[in-house]
Amino acid sequence: MGQFKFEAYLGARFSENLTDKEWKNVYEEIENLSTYYQFTFDGKIIVDKVKFSFAKNAKQITKVKKRFSILTTDTILIIQFNAEEKNFTNNKLSIDYFIEKRLRDLIIAISIAKKGGIEIGGGAKVFINDKLVATFYPFIHSIGQSIERAKKLKWPKIKMIDLKKPFCG
Repeated sequence: MGQFKFEAYLGARFSENLTDKEWKNVYEEIENLSTYYQFTFDGKIIVDKVKFSFAKNAKQITKVKKRFSILTTDTILIIQFNAEEKNFTNNKLSIDYFIEKRLRDLIIAISIAKKGGIEIGGGAKVFINDKLVATFYPFIHSIGQSIERAKKLKWPKIKMIDLKKPFCG
């Protein structure tokens, strides 16, 4: 048992409902999650530092696409962290299940906060210590369609929510 290096590459697709300014804001807010986002379980911190970034240049995109041959988008969300294996084993957590669940929760939270903002349309590849350990299928949801329907009905008024602020109805 020891520390392992986690990397996930997600082929992101953003909602057509967002303006260019809103898109830029979504990118920045997702990358800013790195300053405070943690994976927790049962009140305990499992992973204390998670880095979120987007592939920014052709070299980085090409590198990711070599590892992820079915990827069809250049919008690639990269999630990285180092973790202690014992944090998972001591809590009887399957790394694959736990990470997939947390990634899905995160995508849904971003999509609610950012008006249907993001889907993982190209699926995801997960590497632990540079070894492929999981392929997640696309995380597609109907939040974007709900946004469109709400716009047509002119109800309810849907606004952007800052990802840092806790949301209370």
